[in-house]
Amino acid sequence: MPGKPKIEEYKFGKVELDGQTYTEDLIILPDRIIKDWRRDEGHELKPQDLVEVGLSEIDRIIIGTGSSGRMEVTEDAKEYLKNHKVEVETYKTEKACEKFNEAGEKTGTVLHLTC
Repeated sequence: MPGKPKIEEYKFGKVELDGQTYTEDLIILPDRIIKDWRRDEGHELKPQDLVEVGLSEIDRIIIGTGSSGRMEVTEDAKEYLKNHKVEVETYKTEKACEKFNEAGEKTGTVLHLTC
């Protein structure tokens, strides 16, 4: 994948990324996309949900908490990321997509596409 991907559109339940449409939650990293991302508990983001992120390759993560912000980012998850020297930002998913597009190359995002 050449360069950081660009999110072209987000609507409830789907995101378009470099011409490809995704309808399941996903993680976008500088060098790969993790499709069909699932959390242990649907609307809670915990440290174990972030293992695939590969924290050594990013210094910032933008978390999209859903259309209405329903996904809770637990304090343990925030602490886990901070302990790995990753800056954490959380927004409703539409705003998270905008912020990700504006962000630098060493930024990742995890996106909850519904609720």
